[in-house]
Amino acid sequence: MRCLGREFTNKLCWALLLLSCASSVGCVSGNWSRESRYTPPDLAALAELEAGSHSLTDCLEQLGAPLWVWEAADGRSALAWGWLSEEGLGFRASIPLSDSTSGTFTFNNVDQDMQGIVLFFDVDWKLVATRRGLLRDLTQIDARKRPALVDNSES
Repeated sequence: MRCLGREFTNKLCWALLLLSCASSVGCVSGNWSRESRYTPPDLAALAELEAGSHSLTDCLEQLGAPLWVWEAADGRSALAWGWLSEEGLGFRASIPLSDSTSGTFTFNNVDQDMQGIVLFFDVDWKLVATRRGLLRDLTQIDARKRPALVDNSES
């Protein structure tokens, strides 16, 4: 089980404080969940893929279909594979505010850390780079910026 970060610990402390206040007059429930999505590609096959010598076809044969495909900077393309297997804690607090109204707060930390790999290809669909880590971070690397909207109605 991974170590809880400072940000998560601070949020949890605030949530527990809110829970203790709410529990005296409301309803509090907690949950533990386990989630698993997608199967990691064969990492041994990934290790065999070398930048500059393998094509898109080679990579797809080794790793299977990707989860995401996008255009990266400099005309390159990026393909991402991801998987998730984690446990999470959560809770829900409901506090009556009046006879017919109540406020509800829900916290859940599952699905924060989907692991993955991203392969970058040049314009000829040759593998140029491979990166591994959290998909939320990897999908932002070398992302092509969308053009700004140009409003021609004023001219």
